[in-house]
Amino acid sequence: MVQINFDPLTEARAHNFAVTGPSPAIPRTRPADQVSETRPAPNASGWQAERPLQPQPGIDLIDRMCVTADQRERQQAQAPDTMTQMVAACTAMLQMQTQTIALLAQHLLNQPATTTDRKGKTHHERTRKDV
Repeated sequence: MVQINFDPLTEARAHNFAVTGPSPAIPRTRPADQVSETRPAPNASGWQAERPLQPQPGIDLIDRMCVTADQRERQQAQAPDTMTQMVAACTAMLQMQTQTIALLAQHLLNQPATTTDRKGKTHHERTRKDV
């Protein structure tokens, strides 16, 4: 013969579950140790205490960032940027080259034209006979 375990409390719980359904997740009553006295709200009309107006939290950080950005932009506007400096340097170099070419052209126009052959002798040297 096989012994069957019978627990009357388990049987009663099963019967209670079947009749009334599952127990609610939130207990209907609090245990005695968790009950606290509830005090009425200090202002039952719904109005809150007046809070003075003040800047929003973090606004000082935004203000400092704006001041820093403004200072940086003013410095950049006063000092020429790298591209402007490069253009000025290239313009100065072109002016010097133009002046050099003009001086060379003037010097060449004041002298008689000479040509050289493959040996590097000028026309005057070829026509002049060694005496």
